[in-house]
Amino acid sequence: MWILDRGDNALGLTGLNPSIGANLINNNTIVGGGRFGIEIKNPAGGVTVSNNSVSLTTIDGETRDRAGIAVMRRGVLGANADVPNGVTVTGNTVDGYTQASGDEGFGIVIEGTNHTVSGNTVTNCEVGIQQQGGAHPNSGYPGDGNQSTGMSANYFGRGNSPIVCGNTISGNTFSGNGTDTRNVIGAGNFGLVTNTTTNENFCNIQSAIDDAQTIGGHTLNISSATFNENVALNKEVTLQGQGPANTIITPTTTCSGNGVVITANNAKLKDLKVTNFTYGVSVSSSNNELNNVELVSNCNSGLDLGNGTTNISILNSKLNNNTTSGFRKGTAAVVNGFVMNNSEVTGNVQGCFVAKNNGVGGTFDNVSITNSNFSNNTQRECILKL
Repeated sequence: MWILDRGDNALGLTGLNPSIGANLINNNTIVGGGRFGIEIKNPAGGVTVSNNSVSLTTIDGETRDRAGIAVMRRGVLGANADVPNGVTVTGNTVDGYTQASGDEGFGIVIEGTNHTVSGNTVTNCEVGIQQQGGAHPNSGYPGDGNQSTGMSANYFGRGNSPIVCGNTISGNTFSGNGTDTRNVIGAGNFGLVTNTTTNENFCNIQSAIDDAQTIGGHTLNISSATFNENVALNKEVTLQGQGPANTIITPTTTCSGNGVVITANNAKLKDLKVTNFTYGVSVSSSNNELNNVELVSNCNSGLDLGNGTTNISILNSKLNNNTTSGFRKGTAAVVNGFVMNNSEVTGNVQGCFVAKNNGVGGTFDNVSITNSNFSNNTQRECILKL
C-alpha cells in the first residue's frame, strides 16, 4: 500500500492483541509530512511491523516530536495493555525524521516489554532508534504524558510507559543520524520478570512480588540480567532464575543491606546468584528451599539463619568467598531443620558459624549435611557451638 502521510499519522492502530490471530503491518510505502508514519498504541503482543518504507519527505508546521515508527503507551482504555508488549519491528526502512523546533525526530521508538527491533535501516533522523520507559519528565501516568513542545527533553513525549525491559535491539543499519541508538530508562528497570500464572511482566523482582495479583504458589520467572535491588520475599512464591551465571542480584553500592530477606513460608530461590550484600540471603520462616543458588562474595555471610527458621533446604548450591562465613546462626536464633546436600562452602573465613547462648537461648537441631564440600575456609571449616 502506498500512503501519503499528511495528518497525525499514516497508520495508527490501538490495542492490538493476538486473541484472533497475528497482526501484520507490512509492505507499505509511506511518504509525506505527517507527524508519525506508523503508530502502534497499547499493543498486547502478536504484532509484526515489517518491510515498510517510511519517509518524512516534507516538513509541515508541527513542532512536537516526530517518529517514523512508534510503539508506545497512549490513551489506555479498559481493555488495553497498560504496558506495550510483544511487537516485532523488522526489515523496515525509515528516513528523514527530524524536527527543527527543539523537540526531536525519531526513526523508531519502542517502550514497554518483549519487543524485537532488528534488520531495519534507519537514515537521516535525529535519533535512529530510541528505547524508553519510566523517564518521561512530565509523565502524567497513569494518564497520558505531556507531549507539548518542550515538555519531554530527550524523550518521545507522546509515550509514557512506566517500564521498559526485555527488548532485543540488534542487527540494524544506520547512516546519517544525529544519534543512532539511545536508551532513556528510569530507575528500577533491570530486566524482565514474568509471573508465569498471570502472564504479567515487570522490570524488577520486587514489583513482581508486590503486585496484588501475585499470590502464594506463583512462580516469577526472572530473565538473564543484573538486578540492583534488595528483595523482600514476603509471599509464598518461587523466584526462578536462568542460572547463577545469568541471573544476578547485587546492590548498586557494595555491602549495602541484605540481598534477599525471606519471611514467607514455602518461598523458594532457584538458579540465581546473590552477591556483594552484607548478607546474601537471610531467612526466618519455614519450609524454604535454595536450589542451584550461589551466595558468593558477600560482605558478612552468604546465608543468615534467623530465629524461627524451620526446615530449610540448601541444594546444589555454593556459599563461597564470603568475608566472614558461608552460613551462620546467631546466638539467640532457634533453628530446627537444616538440610544441605550436594553443595559447596569454600573460600570463606569460616565455612559455618553456629552460636549458642551459655544459658537458655538458641538451638540448631535436626541438621543433615551430606555430599557437600567444606574446604579452603581460612580459619575453620565449621564452628558449631551446640
